[in-house]
Amino acid sequence: EQDTATSRMVAVVNQAFVKKFFLKEDAIGRHFGNFDQKYAGDYEIVGIVADAKYNNPREEYRPMYFRPLTQYNRGFKESQMAIAEGRSLFPNSITVQFQGDEAALESLARRTLANINPDLTLVDFKSLDYQVADNFNQERLITRLTGLFGLLALILASVGLYGITAYSVARRTSEIGLRMALGANRGNVLVLVLRRALLLVGLGLAIGVPVALIAGRLMRSQLYGVRTYDPLTIGIAVLVLSFFAALAGFIPARRAARIEPMRALRIVHCGRHCRNWQSSCKIEVCPTRSESFGSSSPMAQQCEICGKKPQAGNRISHAHNVTKRRWNINLRPVHAKVNGQGKRIRVCTSCLRSGKVVKA
Repeated sequence: EQDTATSRMVAVVNQAFVKKFFLKEDAIGRHFGNFDQKYAGDYEIVGIVADAKYNNPREEYRPMYFRPLTQYNRGFKESQMAIAEGRSLFPNSITVQFQGDEAALESLARRTLANINPDLTLVDFKSLDYQVADNFNQERLITRLTGLFGLLALILASVGLYGITAYSVARRTSEIGLRMALGANRGNVLVLVLRRALLLVGLGLAIGVPVALIAGRLMRSQLYGVRTYDPLTIGIAVLVLSFFAALAGFIPARRAARIEPMRALRIVHCGRHCRNWQSSCKIEVCPTRSESFGSSSPMAQQCEICGKKPQAGNRISHAHNVTKRRWNINLRPVHAKVNGQGKRIRVCTSCLRSGKVVKA
């Protein structure tokens, strides 16, 4: 109330202003001016306030001074300086500190300004929290996208590790059965499978953590209030990835630990992953490799019902090139009734489809 148009012109400066112009002096009571050296003593410093950021939270604190709206400097002789002085005192925004209902504050502020000056129009009314949050829209969008991509990467890593572990278990089924037959318990099998999965996780972390640290340095400009090297964030990421990786490896490991030893030993593998298993005669066989069954004698290549055998001939191309070729028959081992007794025989698929074989 004491700062009127006729009183001495005063100003309040921030700490950045004091550090720049009065680093080793007491700024209270000192004078400063603007535009020109001859106006250096226009304003007297009567207070110091803390630094604040008003637009960009990443920028450094700027030296600033604050003047009362009631004091207009009429000492400028140049027209451009006088115009700039008038514009600098224009009340672009007003900060209101209040207690009570926020919904009724806007109407109260409009009535108060209208009583002071009907020409003062309240264009926008925003809370301080809204204005602060509005400065971080881009960072918030980048954070959400990064989180989404991180979640997708976590899902892909878990699914990939599950697939690799499941494939390894399928390939080592006979080995697991042999180990269990020789005395290994389910816990040993579980540790055996999980060890390989955790080894892959450790290898991935050994590569991923240094890459994340390097990427953090490259993205330093996009970070606010967070260090490029944050042990807590890295530790939580490692724990989450390790947990989901262990869960992805535990599922096939538990399946491997539940394999019956005798059943695993009876499985005949065909040299590649095959899921088309048959168990019609108390034995599990893989139909993609017929040479796994029986001997390699000529009788093993002949149907025991119709007598069909492999045939040899020539293949003639469109250019009349003649090459020798052998047509093998598709044989299947079955447990069938022969002369009233159960017997294991090899028959062709034509006989199986025509119903000439009665399974025992």
